[in-house]
Amino acid sequence: MITKKIINFSNVIFSGLVLCSCSLAPKYNQPNLDLPEDVVFDDDIYEKYATKEWWKIFNDDVLNRLENEALQYNKDLESSIARIDEARAAAGIAYADFWPTVGISAQYSRTSISKNTYMMKAFDHMGGGSNQIIDNNQNNYTLGAQISYELDLFAKIKNSNDAAVHNLLATKAAADTMYIAITASVAKLYFSLIALDEKLEIAKKTLKSRDETLSIYEKRFENGYCTELDLLRVRAEKSSVESVVFNTETQLAQAETALSVILGKSPREIVNSSNARGVKLSNIDILDVIPRNVTSELMYRRPDIKQAEMQLMAANANIGVARSYFFPVISLTGSNGYEGVDFKDLGSSFSNTWSFVPKITLPIFNAGKVKYNIEAAKAKYAQAESFYKKTVMNAFKEAKDAIVMNVQNRKILAASIDQKNALKKSYELATKQKDTGYI
Repeated sequence: MITKKIINFSNVIFSGLVLCSCSLAPKYNQPNLDLPEDVVFDDDIYEKYATKEWWKIFNDDVLNRLENEALQYNKDLESSIARIDEARAAAGIAYADFWPTVGISAQYSRTSISKNTYMMKAFDHMGGGSNQIIDNNQNNYTLGAQISYELDLFAKIKNSNDAAVHNLLATKAAADTMYIAITASVAKLYFSLIALDEKLEIAKKTLKSRDETLSIYEKRFENGYCTELDLLRVRAEKSSVESVVFNTETQLAQAETALSVILGKSPREIVNSSNARGVKLSNIDILDVIPRNVTSELMYRRPDIKQAEMQLMAANANIGVARSYFFPVISLTGSNGYEGVDFKDLGSSFSNTWSFVPKITLPIFNAGKVKYNIEAAKAKYAQAESFYKKTVMNAFKEAKDAIVMNVQNRKILAASIDQKNALKKSYELATKQKDTGYI
């Protein structure tokens, strides 16, 4: 009975939804930036790098396993997922304000009135002159349901919901940014370990050679075949290579622990275990040549740009929320139920009680609080806009730097290969001269 009446009553409240709400948030426009002209490519060379598991282009099973381990156990990613859950809950709370609040209550009270009061009531009840009195202890039972709803005439709830949704999307984009950063760090540290392994191996071989050379010069110095200056020069060269060995061992240890932390290993594993290696440095697949230009459309796929824009849109919606407090709040509250002095009276048609309370609250004086809230919301929007522009600028900078590094590192690699080949040939010629007695 009560439920049916509450449903009927809610129909009256929901009729307020037909009223047109007026959003006070500014119209959002994406900030205008001076972007480079787009270049059209026949084949999108970037697509294979834009896949979720981009690291598979290196064809290294060990790297694949390390990446999967990091995605499963990395603590920063766990925090990002938790922040998404928090933002999703906040969005759910904001969305709940669109709907009425419905509750059911039951109450029992027992009161005792003063003797003067109940004697007077007894006299009036009996028509006066009678010694019969009524009980001064009285019971009261109530059972009913309540419903309340705020009309969103000035889109305060809508703008709050929009802000919460945009914050949720920004949090998801931040998690995507973290995903890329973690997987990139794993790959970078993994390749650093492989490079440091080979560097350390070369340094130790070089140190062994310097030890042999130093031993020869010490004997030559003892026999008077070289000067002390020559001996000191060779000893300094040996110490220099020794320093390279120690420094490389330090870098290797630091890279090991850094990778272990990213992989989410326990403190015991960080201290006691090392990370696996896969292919040799010389067998790593070299990336394709990256075009010198990058499209703006591709850049706007970056999650950090999306995060910044979602934060900007949330700040824009919050301006509308702040402005809405200049205007009245209209709320509708109603209840329906039963009330009686005896529990058995509940449910009787004579015990039915109901109320309907429309309420309008209009701010008159608050010492400029609403005005300052609007100014604060606008200032936060200005901050978000600056952050968005800076994020886009940094994105193009990083892309440009990466393209230049891709080109220049190829030149450095080619020059290093030429140097290695020249040194190898020089060593072979020197060895032949030594074997034939020329040197």
